[in-house]
Parts: sequence; C-alpha cells; structure tokens
Amino acid sequence: MTDDSLPRQPIHLSVVALVVAAMAVTLGSLVPYLPPDRDVPAPATVWDALRLPPGEISRREVAVHLASFFAIGLLLNWNVIRRFGRGATWITLAVVLAFAFFLEWMQGLTQTRHTGWIDVVVNTAGAGGGAIVAALTYRRRDGWRAVFVKWDRRFAIAVINVGNVALMVALVRVHTGATLNNWDDEYPLVLANEATGDRPWHGTIAGLAIYDRALSRDEVADRSRRPFNDAAARADAVALYDFSGTPETAWTNRAATPMTLNWTVPDSPASAFDGRGLAVGGSTLIRTDMPPVEVYESVRTSRAFTIDTSVLPANMNQDGPARIVSLSVDPYHRNVTLSQSGAEIDLRVRTPRTGPNGYLIPMRTTGEVLARGWHQIAVVYDRGAVRLYVDGPPARIDIDLATVSTMIVRRQWFGSEVLAAVVLFLPISLMASIPWIHRRAVAAMVIGSASVAALPLIAFAVTAVAHGRDIAWSFVFAAIAVGAAGVTFGRALHSFSPSPASAPDRASADGAT
Repeated sequence: MTDDSLPRQPIHLSVVALVVAAMAVTLGSLVPYLPPDRDVPAPATVWDALRLPPGEISRREVAVHLASFFAIGLLLNWNVIRRFGRGATWITLAVVLAFAFFLEWMQGLTQTRHTGWIDVVVNTAGAGGGAIVAALTYRRRDGWRAVFVKWDRRFAIAVINVGNVALMVALVRVHTGATLNNWDDEYPLVLANEATGDRPWHGTIAGLAIYDRALSRDEVADRSRRPFNDAAARADAVALYDFSGTPETAWTNRAATPMTLNWTVPDSPASAFDGRGLAVGGSTLIRTDMPPVEVYESVRTSRAFTIDTSVLPANMNQDGPARIVSLSVDPYHRNVTLSQSGAEIDLRVRTPRTGPNGYLIPMRTTGEVLARGWHQIAVVYDRGAVRLYVDGPPARIDIDLATVSTMIVRRQWFGSEVLAAVVLFLPISLMASIPWIHRRAVAAMVIGSASVAALPLIAFAVTAVAHGRDIAWSFVFAAIAVGAAGVTFGRALHSFSPSPASAPDRASADGAT
C-alpha cells in the first residue's frame, strides 16, 4: 500500500470535527458563565425566558455567527445525509434552529450575554448555507475523502497554525487585559446613587479623595487618621472634597490640581450637611455635570488609582448594590464603583478582562466588614492588583486580575489558568493528532502535539513580560498536559483505527503503481 492510498474504512473525521465545532460555539457563547446578579430580574416563568427580544448585532458579530454556524451546518448535514438520505437538509435545519435557540436561551440566563431573535436568524442562515453546500458536495464524498487523505499532513499543519495563532491572540488579549484603556470618558462622577437614580445609598459621607496612583498600605493607614479638611495630607490627590464644612465650600476641589467639576446637588431635605458630612437619604442623586476627563486621562496613563472616602452607613440592610461612589452611567456600564451590599462592600472595576460592567470577576468582601459607625474605605488599583482597605491597614480584598481566569474559573488560584489553557488548546491538539491515525508515524503525532503545546508557553511569556510577573508556570503545566493529551489521543485512535489493506491488496496496489 502506498503512502497516499486510501485505507479500507476511512474514519468519518466530519463527526469529530462536528463535535469540536459544536463545543467551540457553545463555549464561545456561554463562557465565562455568571448567573444574573440582582440588577437583572429573573424570568417569572419558562415562557418568559423563552420570549427573546429582537436584539442587536454588529457586522463583525454577523460574520462570526455566519462562519461558525456554516461549519456546523456543513458537518451536520454531511452526517445526516449519510444516515437518512432524503429530507436530511430539513432535519439539519430543524436541529440547528433548536441548537441556536437553546444557546440564546442559556445566554439569557447569564450576566455576561445579551439575547435576541436576530442571533437565532443569523445562526440559522449560516447553518442553512453550510447544509446546502453539504448537500451539493456529498455525492463527491469519496473524492473529497481522497483529497483529504492525500493532503492530511498539510491539513494538520493548517489546523495547528491557524487554530493556535487565533487562540494565542485570544489568550494574550485576555491575560494582558488588566489595563484601564477601556475606561469611558463620558461617565460622570456620582455619589450616593447610580446615574439612573435607581441604586440609592443612605448614610453620611465625610469626604472623597481620588488619586491617580496606588497608595501604599502605610499611606492608606496615615490618611485614615486624618480628616478630609487636612488638604496638606492629601496634597497629591487629583480630586479632594471635604463635606464636613459648609455647603459653599463642600463642592470645591481642594486638591492642587486645576480640575474643576460642577456638581448637581438636589435641594431636598433628603440631603443635608450635618457638620460631620453630607447626609443623604431617599433617592438622592448627586453627580457632576461633566465627566472628570482629567482623572480618566491620568489614571489611564498610570494604570493605577486610589479612591479614599469616609462613610457612615445608615443601616446594614442596603443592597442593589447601593452605590456609595461611582464613575458610571447606568447599572450596566461603569469605570469603577464602590457599593454597599448589606454588611459587605462590593467593588467593580472596568478592565478588558472584567467587562464594561466590571462584573466578570466579582469582588466582594466576606465576613461582614461593615458595622454601625464610621468607616474609612480605600480602594487601591495597581496594574491589575486590587486591594480594599477598611478602617486602616487590614486588606479585605486582595486580588490580582492578571492571574485570574475570566474564561473558565473566576478565582485567583494557580489551577485556573491551567484549566483555561487546557480547555482552549485541547480541541486543537486532538484535531491535529487525528490525521495521523492511519500512519505509524508516532513521531509525527508527537511533533504535532508539541507544536500545539508550545502556544500556551508563548502566550504566557508575553503576559509575564507585559505584567512584570512570573506567571508563566501555569502555562508550562498546561503545555505538558495538552501535548500529552494530544499524543495519547492520537495513539488511542491509531489502536482502534481500521486495518490497512491486506497483503494481496497491497501487492496489487503496488503493482498498479
């Protein structure tokens, strides 16, 4: 049997490719998964959950949806035709429609996705195109199979390179996403509420200071002992407001920076200065007329900030979360927000990793850090490292966004990155090993899987350089796991693959050549 001849019973690689494509589309649609937070009302009935809104979709998303479901429709219809013959295309469209609708329904049950009928229509259209192409080409399946077997090694190289480059770009983009470059310059500074007026916080605010750098623990402790009318202690702040004085001076920026913000303060009994600070109640909304552009520009440059405030919560039952200080425009779009949730503090920071609502990596204290009485709260962000101080040095939140996976597990532990890398790279590794199952070239499988495993190392090397942190070790282990899995899978398929042609067949084949 020559090297390029067909095996007697070629494996239907389209089945494996279909499973991998369906898994990829499902992961891309639902990961990272987060259940809806309390900002999003849960559907009252199953019917309510199934009633999708029209939705919106960009041109780029249309292209991605069409391409991904075109592949699913093509691969699915190939296999359905082989099994059912006539009417297969209609069966394929029905299955794809149900699959697309299921994904949209599941997206409606997450915090990170938006649903819409338009997605279902685009997905079904892409699958329909793929199903039509499959129906037109199925009669020439033996010819296509022969082409694949003849060019399988080149196909493997293409799969490895295209798939790995795409995954590496995605991983590098995610793992270097602890910057603040995606902050929106149009968001105002808001106190005691959300900009839409539907997340009120009740209590007293003594003052507010915003820095364009990360304060050290000692600096936080020192400022926690000093009142906000001590401008010398906070001379390096870019915004400094003291609410313990008179209404005439409360809204003047006491920092040395030339930034001036005009505040909109309601003339209501629900908000008043009581000598200790600004007491707010009801649905009071205090915000700046214009966004603090100077703050945004300096924070993006430094990739660090500190928000320092002193508050007296009116009670421990506030939720929503109830906004204390926020740079946001509505409950779903923010740059940074400090909130109260019962006796806990809820923090959201917008980065490319945490999303436009800052919710992809939840940051909330545990252990009831708030109690009746005054609290000095400081939020410190330093190039991905987030620390929250309550009443001085003790850090209640200490998390590094550069080492937390937002794709699979949103926790700061070593295995989260290994898991994310394995889940993303494993399908490519397995697909790359499949073309070798009809050959006895174990070395080829090893080389193919090793080239796949090299990509996690490159991705984390870039990440380590970008952050100045040695976090590449998790990708070293991921690379070993992925490479080993690819080799093992390839050898297992080789063991169960159809036998090559018998000796007489081989002899006749050799004679024919």
